[in-house]
Amino acid sequence: MIGLLDSMTGEKAQCAEMNNQVMGNALMGPFIRTWLLVALCLALACPVFAAQPDIQLKSDTLIHYFERDVGTERNNQVLPVYEYLRLDYRPGQDSAASFHAYGWMRVNLGDDFFQDDTQGELLYAYLQYAPRDRDFQMRLGRQYVFEGVANESVDGLYGAVDINPWLSFSGYLGMPVSLEVADGRAGDGIVGGRVSWHRLGKYDLGLSYKFLTNDSDRDEELAGIDLSLGLPANVTLLGQATRNLLADQWGEHSVEARIPLWRFEFRPQYQYYTSDGFFSDKDNTSGPFRAQPFLESDTRIYGAEAYFYPSEDYEIGLKARHYEYDKRFGESDYLSAIFTWKWKIFSHFGAEAGRMEGDVDENRYTLGRGFFYLDLAPAFVTGDVVYVDYDEALYNEDSSLFASLGVGRRFLRNALRLKLSADYSSDPYNDEDIRTLLVAEYQYDR
Repeated sequence: MIGLLDSMTGEKAQCAEMNNQVMGNALMGPFIRTWLLVALCLALACPVFAAQPDIQLKSDTLIHYFERDVGTERNNQVLPVYEYLRLDYRPGQDSAASFHAYGWMRVNLGDDFFQDDTQGELLYAYLQYAPRDRDFQMRLGRQYVFEGVANESVDGLYGAVDINPWLSFSGYLGMPVSLEVADGRAGDGIVGGRVSWHRLGKYDLGLSYKFLTNDSDRDEELAGIDLSLGLPANVTLLGQATRNLLADQWGEHSVEARIPLWRFEFRPQYQYYTSDGFFSDKDNTSGPFRAQPFLESDTRIYGAEAYFYPSEDYEIGLKARHYEYDKRFGESDYLSAIFTWKWKIFSHFGAEAGRMEGDVDENRYTLGRGFFYLDLAPAFVTGDVVYVDYDEALYNEDSSLFASLGVGRRFLRNALRLKLSADYSSDPYNDEDIRTLLVAEYQYDR
């Protein structure tokens, strides 16, 4: 439960996001068709753009290797190769029109493991019109929309405008990409928007709405309010509330304050999630959260974070959380401390220690972590190790261990970055596992 509610960071978050995309994405056919659409959009846009366009192309190639047991076959060697490609096209700095695209493709060169050896998806591809002399923009195509209660990938139209210095409006309509492979796209649709009242550095109050249909059925309807308030002494107050109109329940309440004082910063927090209002088992819900409604447990989180910056080279943080589950898991408390030492701008070393104390076995453990990044320009070395000791054995295992070591180097005036890493993990839920990953990042600017 704790892992589903806390945010993941760093390269682990990137890997988790990639795995989620792989397991739920479209087949190769739609991937080819969508990239042909990208090429068509560029061909149509070229006559509009100037003779000397500004082009940015970024390529990320990831080569994984690991072993998995599949069915009756043991020690299958899996070798998936991922290619992430991003394109930004603009005729010049003063142009109002631009084109942006980003997609990925995967080919498995090893033994059978994935349902389809080759998969891919166009994550976004849209034409944008945003004049520099006006507070206005429009986007047409596949795009991500983050507007209040919306966190969606949409095939459609998006627009935003500042009506006056204190009032702004944004809206979107189209078809949700998450439902593309769920019984076809007939009857699918999404519409929503956000209105905000704001004053720079003082406050920003937003009201937002989202309505989504799946096969012409009302599948999701949300309304929300969000607030950012600047108080005296540089104190900031952030708040958000979401109402699930389909379930007729509040889904989420969250409040956070950021209080700076000399070289300290204090952040008290409160979060409340309801099982029926926040979590969903609908087709447009990402995998891990579909199981949450069946847990039938509302969650309250009381917490605080404190940071101390004695100098530019040191950072000390304390984090405290109290979790309450109405029907299952009881209560639990988590306390951790983290220390980071920085030098030569990018290099750093850190250590973290934490303790979870809860009513169930899964929530009683001690955690230790160490991590570092060495900038040896043009080379670099990274490392991360996490050890968890459980008070009571889980599935006959009383501890878990994760360790990662990576080395890399930059080439071609930092345009090319190569990194090779190896990960080892062992925990109550999986046997010993070793993975290797080769990453090649290349960026072209013209």
